[in-house]
Amino acid sequence: MKHFKSIITLVILTITLTSCSTDDEINDQDTNLIVGEWEITSLENNTTLDLTVEGQTATSTSYGTGSNFNYTITFNDDSSLIANGSYDYTVTSSTNGSEITQTTSFEDINTTGNWSVNGDQMSFTGFITFQTDNQIISDDINPGTSTITVLNETTLVLTTDLGNSEISGFPEGVDYNFEGESTVILTRVN
Repeated sequence: MKHFKSIITLVILTITLTSCSTDDEINDQDTNLIVGEWEITSLENNTTLDLTVEGQTATSTSYGTGSNFNYTITFNDDSSLIANGSYDYTVTSSTNGSEITQTTSFEDINTTGNWSVNGDQMSFTGFITFQTDNQIISDDINPGTSTITVLNETTLVLTTDLGNSEISGFPEGVDYNFEGESTVILTRVN
């Protein structure tokens, strides 16, 4: 369950607080474009997890997408943020040729925290609660940074390198390498 909680929290945080990189450097006055209410219109994750146990390696690749978004994030001018809502997340994973698809509903998501921008990098901290499979999960958001790839009056695209993510819950003697990227597209509400 602890491993599942880590992955679920990672997915929620990616959606809630992802930031992105751009070919055009984002300067300080552009941060004014971030302030306001945004809704998530797209979420995609691609990951690869290599596990090695007693010399045997298994590779799992996953592709996840969000749907049925009813989820908003408000970035306030005092650098605080509030996010709440719900969405479904469908992930298709393939491990050594065996494929499985699973959809999870995230409900009653509530996040409070702080955000900042330095160049094209958005950083965040905070606290999150959400419900999934009739289980309420609460957790601190570890400081994270993402890259702003698009920022204009109507669209904010955030890309996160998931390769620096730590996954807890593996027993001693299990080595892992986790790589991936997540992209979130937000559309301005007001």
